[in-house]
Amino acid sequence: MFRDYGKIQDYAGETWLMLKQDLLQTLQNQPDWGIREAQVDIFLHEGLIDDATKTVERDTYYDSKLVHRVMDVAVSHRADWVIDNVRRRAEPIMEQGKADCYDAVINWLKKVKTAYIQLRQKAE
Repeated sequence: MFRDYGKIQDYAGETWLMLKQDLLQTLQNQPDWGIREAQVDIFLHEGLIDDATKTVERDTYYDSKLVHRVMDVAVSHRADWVIDNVRRRAEPIMEQGKADCYDAVINWLKKVKTAYIQLRQKAE
């Protein structure tokens, strides 16, 4: 899907700006197409961090690679979202003592550390 987005841009030529807005609006308004990875790729490519975070918000898998990708980009823009999202994912694992998932929790907590560093740098 993301490759197709690039092809559409190439074929659209001068009409790309108008067509791009229509495509992005369609992706924003159709969150349940089953193409979340392509949506995230396109949103991140276009710098639409908030749309990317909304797209992965419903991802409940405890170690989602897609969520990690969005967090890596969003941390410098939306550190608060990263912290809140990690808390929502990591706390149940720790509270329920799911030791087999602690590796995932460690990876989530690394994201929180990076987010707090970003917040501190912005505050200075």
